[in-house]
Amino acid sequence: MRVCQFRHLGTVDSNYSPTPGRLSIDTLSSRGITPAVATSLSCRFLALSGALLACAVAAPARASLLPPADFDPDGRLIGLGLGYGGGVSLDWGIGKGLMVGVSAARLVAPAGNRLDARILYQFVSGNGKGLSISGILGLWADTGFAGSPFPFLPPVEGGFGLAYPVMPRLNARLNLVVPLFAPQRAFDVFGGPAAGLEVGYAFRPGMEATLGLNGQGNLLGLRLGF
Repeated sequence: MRVCQFRHLGTVDSNYSPTPGRLSIDTLSSRGITPAVATSLSCRFLALSGALLACAVAAPARASLLPPADFDPDGRLIGLGLGYGGGVSLDWGIGKGLMVGVSAARLVAPAGNRLDARILYQFVSGNGKGLSISGILGLWADTGFAGSPFPFLPPVEGGFGLAYPVMPRLNARLNLVVPLFAPQRAFDVFGGPAAGLEVGYAFRPGMEATLGLNGQGNLLGLRLGF
């Protein structure tokens, strides 16, 4: 009787001999894990992954690392950005027109990483049909800056954001955010890390791809609601 073993990304090779660092059914059996148990665990993992994906695409979509003016005060968002070093963000609606968030970008950029923590207050909500306006205030840091002309003051960013649904699936956003108490070269693109201009297309509820420029150095982005 030949035993099938898994190698690489799940392809099956019945003639493959296990080597150190590779997981086989023989290895599982020696550790007291039967094929039936392994199959049950795999099914549970796939079910959990499917549930998480379903949750991710069930919430309203928003933009990439750019904090969106048209946010849902009760929504939660994860953003991924590609461009100068890549980045990730997390935004959390806390109700009453407020959203808090953090982002880390330029993660593999030689010039240094850029971080920010921000809070948004939604003055006007377009409800997906009109213009949304939000105020933006936050703290930020860049590991590439050797010094600041204001050593006793934390780097601050402040401004406002606009969002408008150009079409049912197409949204345009502009954040005008100024970095304060920071070196002059902090003025990237439109201003601070939370600043930028982008266009987002919602492929489905809870999933939106974006194209634009922002203070975190992103060109392409993806954000998922959960």
